[in-house]
Amino acid sequence: MTFTRRALLEGAGALSAQVLLSRRVQALTTAQANPGKLTALPGALDLTLTALSSNILRISISPSNDAPRPAELGMVIEQGKDLDGPGRAHPGSIPWGKYSLKISADPLHVAAYEGHKLRQEIRFDLDSTDVRFNITGPVFGLGEGVHPFDRRGTRDDMLNGEHSPDLQTFGARLPIPWVISPEGWGVFIGQPSGSFDFTQTEARFRGNEATSTRNVYLLLGDTPAAVLRAYADLTGHPHLPPLWAFGYQQSHRTLESGMPGFFCTS
Repeated sequence: MTFTRRALLEGAGALSAQVLLSRRVQALTTAQANPGKLTALPGALDLTLTALSSNILRISISPSNDAPRPAELGMVIEQGKDLDGPGRAHPGSIPWGKYSLKISADPLHVAAYEGHKLRQEIRFDLDSTDVRFNITGPVFGLGEGVHPFDRRGTRDDMLNGEHSPDLQTFGARLPIPWVISPEGWGVFIGQPSGSFDFTQTEARFRGNEATSTRNVYLLLGDTPAAVLRAYADLTGHPHLPPLWAFGYQQSHRTLESGMPGFFCTS
């Protein structure tokens, strides 16, 4: 089932969520953390795994004295039935549709499996703001104006704006903390913002703020198209603009003046 932004504004419905696991983990104190690293608040952290659909998982971490963010700006999310309350984690794997989840500590790992095949693993550094995940092939995303398209071997500070000398060729930089792989997975990292590093065998996100409160969304699918559809389910499906509004896109790249574009869209 899909929902448009207009339908949501009209109260037609939203994605329902199911809490698969709620668990408390222990973060390192500042004295235990490595010097020079951004440190999160020391003490206990609450970890919550929430199934927003059969292939969209929200991984939430927050200090035990602060509630996790129930949603991110622009996300189509609604609280649903709780499958598990605070307490000890279930032994073994946690079922999530046709996938299963396994959690381990030191550092904190949340791994998603399809049968015996590892689909993706999200790792959290509890003494810093870092979030890491596997990259074993091309990865794309991070918003408009990015180049090269395959992000492997690059770093991105996710700065919004019109930057030279890339502006004339690639346009303005409009960063989105979303990456997708042809292997059938995508990762969206919620607020606060930060930077991405794809120069190693794992991708690393480092937040700009020293906070342990974070939502990470893991999207899985049999094909990249299925992952993109899940992303649209998560963020909302766009409306088709009126035909006359496509004149700029046509004339910007292919037509020499606005008059031919007018006739093309009339």
